[in-house]
Amino acid sequence: MAHIDYFFSTVSPWTHLAGDRLEKIAARHGARVHYYPLDVVALFARTGGTAPAARHPSRQAYRAQELVRWAKRLGMPFNLKPAHIPTNPAPASYAIIAAQAAAAKGATGDL
Repeated sequence: MAHIDYFFSTVSPWTHLAGDRLEKIAARHGARVHYYPLDVVALFARTGGTAPAARHPSRQAYRAQELVRWAKRLGMPFNLKPAHIPTNPAPASYAIIAAQAAAAKGATGDL
């Protein structure tokens, strides 16, 4: 069976906007999805990238505009300025890893 390795950040607004579209695509093609949560802020630091909060104001404004535009296009609710940010991605990441491991033990294959 084909599989898709999905590397993502649990705290990224782009992950939220992806919704369940990846799972629907995988299902249409008979593929499984293996989830790999990562700490994107740490990844930026290790690879020479710039975290969104440290980017030039014009880039931050463009990103905000794109997030709102995509949310509207997808018909999804979106809060550009959530009350609690930044948050710790570790608890959600650990939960996803544990659920995936439990599913694999139960021979269901994935989440």
